[in-house]
Amino acid sequence: MEEKMADKLYRIERPIGATYALEGYAVYAYDTYPKGSVLEGQTRRAFISRHDTLREAVLACPVLPEIEEGL
Repeated sequence: MEEKMADKLYRIERPIGATYALEGYAVYAYDTYPKGSVLEGQTRRAFISRHDTLREAVLACPVLPEIEEGL
C-alpha cells in the first residue's frame, strides 16, 4: 500500500528478511537525496513507524488512504 504526499512516497510494508526480527507492518517514506548530498539523486528510504496490524499502520500513515471495510 502506498500514497504520495508532496515529493514523498509513503509505503506500508511487511518487514521481511533476516534483518527484521519483528512481525507486523512498517510505514516508510521514500524520496530523493537533495542536491549537495554525496548521495544526490538516489532514492532515500526513511523508517517512520512500526505497527502490529495493517489498520494501525494505515491510521498512522501521514497520508490516509481510504480504509477498506474489514481492516
